[in-house]
Amino acid sequence: MSENSAVPGVKPTAVKAPTVDTASDKRPDCLNERKQENVMIPVQRYECKVCQKSYKNKRHLYRHEKEECIGIEPKFRCEICMSMFRRKYHLSRHLFNRHGVDVKLMPSEMDISAI
Repeated sequence: MSENSAVPGVKPTAVKAPTVDTASDKRPDCLNERKQENVMIPVQRYECKVCQKSYKNKRHLYRHEKEECIGIEPKFRCEICMSMFRRKYHLSRHLFNRHGVDVKLMPSEMDISAI
C-alpha cells in the first residue's frame, strides 16, 4: 500500500518490528549475521466514525459498530436482576459470577430484541 493511498476509516500507524535475539540462537554463524534493527512497519488501523476507537482487524471494528458503539442499546437482559448487556457472553458471565447460574447456551427468551 503506498503512502499516498487513503482508505476511508483507516488510520495509518506504525509499530516496531519484532527483534531477534541472535545471542541465544542455536543456528550456524552464517545465519546469525543479521543484527537487531529498529524498523518501523506501518500497521493498518480501522477507525470508528462515531467514537474514533480504532482496531487492527476490520471484523473487530464491525463487531464494535454492531454491538458496542455509543447509542447501541443492550439486547440481553438478566431475568434475575434486570441488568442489561450488549453481548450474550457478557450476560452469561454475569449470570455465573453474580447469580451462580452456569449457562452454556442462553435461552432465546433472554434476547429482548425479539420483544
